[in-house]
Amino acid sequence: MKKLPLLLLFGLFSNLLLAQFNYPVPPDNAPRLFYIQRTNSPNTVVYDANIGADGLFNKDKPINIYWVRYSEHGQIQDLNYLQRTLAYGVKANPIGNMNEYIFHLVSYSKRNFRLKKDNNGRPVVSLTLNGKEAYLKRIFVELDPGFLGITPNIHYVEIYGVDAKTGGGAYERFVP
Repeated sequence: MKKLPLLLLFGLFSNLLLAQFNYPVPPDNAPRLFYIQRTNSPNTVVYDANIGADGLFNKDKPINIYWVRYSEHGQIQDLNYLQRTLAYGVKANPIGNMNEYIFHLVSYSKRNFRLKKDNNGRPVVSLTLNGKEAYLKRIFVELDPGFLGITPNIHYVEIYGVDAKTGGGAYERFVP
């Protein structure tokens, strides 16, 4: 009987929670860093490490960014100029000669990320989530499209990752 109120509470909120979880998920592969999804569209912006034959991040373009257009049978598409320069692109700067980069999304410069390799040599994006180091896995943006879809009204951003020390889940939600 004590479980019934908990199940009812979960039932009430499950539609809110599942809204973003029914989107297709890009397959995890070796260069995959993270991806961004947003309200009312299964299309996903994917961020992959750009690693050369020498095993180092490409110094001119350390991150490849592109769309997976799930609404168009999963085709891959480059970002257009406005998407690259105003929304989903990155500004990356190398950290000395360490083959690591500090970067931020062009649409939100208040949060920095670190592109590096983990202890197993896999490329990761490191950030701080709730005071702990985590590896970024995905970002979800809750928004209204705004005027002609050009100026979206962002309600909140959710960041999901993996705790770098424990391997457990890491999460943070904020209003930009």
